[in-house]
Amino acid sequence: MRAAVVPDWLTELMRPKPAPLPWPDMIRAALAICVPLAVGFAALHAVSKAASAGTPLPAHLELPDDETLEPITGAVRALLGVRASGERLTSPG
Repeated sequence: MRAAVVPDWLTELMRPKPAPLPWPDMIRAALAICVPLAVGFAALHAVSKAASAGTPLPAHLELPDDETLEPITGAVRALLGVRASGERLTSPG
């Protein structure tokens, strides 16, 4: 049986080319995994340190007021695409 002869242009067309690396997706995945883990480990460390020292944990944590949290809330809303009224932002068109 004869071997099939493939034209050069078809060989070049079918040659595999390296795909670009999805850097934004890789960075987003690393942050999505590492940041919550770091927060959890820090909280666990604080609780275990307090427990090992024999000091009681506070029954009522003092939370910051709304004025203090306003810049953080605005930044989170901007990242999520939500207006101050709670309405979702939509792209025109």
